[in-house]
Amino acid sequence: MSKPSALITGASSGIGKTFAIALAKQGYTVTCVARREELLAGLINELGEGHRYIQADLTDPQQLSKVITDIEQSRYSLLVNNAGYAIYGEFKTTPLEQTQQLLQLNINSLVTLTHAYLQTASAGDAIINISSVMSVLPFAGVASYSGAKAFVTSFSEALWYECQQKDIYVMALLPGKTTTNFEVIASGNNSPGKSGGPEYPPETVVNAALKALEIRKTPTIISGPKFRFIAEVLSRLLPRRVRISLMGGNSPGLSS
Repeated sequence: MSKPSALITGASSGIGKTFAIALAKQGYTVTCVARREELLAGLINELGEGHRYIQADLTDPQQLSKVITDIEQSRYSLLVNNAGYAIYGEFKTTPLEQTQQLLQLNINSLVTLTHAYLQTASAGDAIINISSVMSVLPFAGVASYSGAKAFVTSFSEALWYECQQKDIYVMALLPGKTTTNFEVIASGNNSPGKSGGPEYPPETVVNAALKALEIRKTPTIISGPKFRFIAEVLSRLLPRRVRISLMGGNSPGLSS
């Protein structure tokens, strides 16, 4: 019986790296995709023999095509679309080119890789698309990212239904604030503002996803009990206008 295999994008750090380590421990053969080759090489060395990496910037069409070709030829049993980032600041003051680059990675590259994967996927295979709790709680000061993740959640939930009869499981994974370099990148490597509230390590996010992957029942996982509670309470008890105002009032993207 062949070992299960996984391709993980954005695997050089944070949630993606944590997925790679956890899946390797579960017996998966892991292929890690990211831009920073030195970090990828270090991760593969940590994972041990049998794993590999593909250095690729998924916003570049030629480099994205390289990953698509690998998906077509390798027949992975799991695809983890983790690559993505945010930009803090008001939408109108953020250069449009930066916003378009963000949307290219967070939406277009994810859709492209998902489409390529489903061409060869068979019963028992799975996709985990990393979204965000911001997809259900819109967050001013990071509007493009929040909107992109709303697409990812809705897209993944619809695919979950489409793929059920083929026994291909699709999950939208919605982390809240996680202990990664997310805020440093979002703030342009400046000192980020503090959004406050609960925070979980990436291991909490990945463990929740892998438990749900075993059960394969629900399309949407909000990782971290406090974030599940916050999303449920705010969605049920507060009008949408109030929710948006409450989130925006705590946004580090508007702290300047």
